[in-house]
Amino acid sequence: LIYRGVDDTEYFIGYQPSEDWLRQWYEDYPGTKSAKLLTIAGRISPLKDFEKIINLAASIKENSTHNIKVLIAGEVKGKHQKYLIKLKKIIEDMKLENDIYFLNFRKDIKNIYAISSIVYNTSNKSESFGRSILEPLSIGIPSIGYNRGGVKEILDELYPFGAVDPGDNDSLLHKSLSILDGNDIPIKKNTKFITIASLKGIHGILTENNQKRPLFYLYEVLLYFKNAKIYKIEKINSISGVKLVKEEKMYYLLTNNSSNQTSYILENET
Repeated sequence: LIYRGVDDTEYFIGYQPSEDWLRQWYEDYPGTKSAKLLTIAGRISPLKDFEKIINLAASIKENSTHNIKVLIAGEVKGKHQKYLIKLKKIIEDMKLENDIYFLNFRKDIKNIYAISSIVYNTSNKSESFGRSILEPLSIGIPSIGYNRGGVKEILDELYPFGAVDPGDNDSLLHKSLSILDGNDIPIKKNTKFITIASLKGIHGILTENNQKRPLFYLYEVLLYFKNAKIYKIEKINSISGVKLVKEEKMYYLLTNNSSNQTSYILENET
């Protein structure tokens, strides 16, 4: 699999939300101010297995004195309303109503990651791309996910400690407690999963509306990658491009900047 990355001018270790954002957040969610936040992002559906994070929260409370709150950031649509009702019933039965927040879809998810103690991806099926793991790791936030698919590749590169085997609840708990207890296992700076926009001195190859790309920008890019390895990427839903590898860093030159596509299939090497 070939992954889209993040812009390292936007996602970098040490990123912090603005004071205005923090002030508004704590006005909206005052119960989170003195808590350690466990965050999981994604649409509310059984695929994301949000029961896992709910049960984990209960286990952490039973096995430690950490004051934790769980943030579930994602919208719910159509038939999945029943799943949301089921989750809220589980939370009520476990008496966790004051500890778990449903945030709906958030455009400011990067800021929420930045104030989190741990971010999770525990989907019950392998995902081709782990953006919800890559983004927090890229700003230095410990993240835990299942050791498979795109999530595994990202964790292997940036934070191997965060990998757990699917269904290994004991490991999930122990690694969460280790992070909450303050282990100092470092997160590697993300220099691998980055976008073409992250190339120094080569910004604006695509305009905001993806139109009228000046030829001299493309020429400058091609000169930079004169000795790079180039891989062809299969076209998906009008999006196509090439993967370029130079000095062990991967970049993607795309002909479409759609936010709906997050992964590409490696067709062959040339």
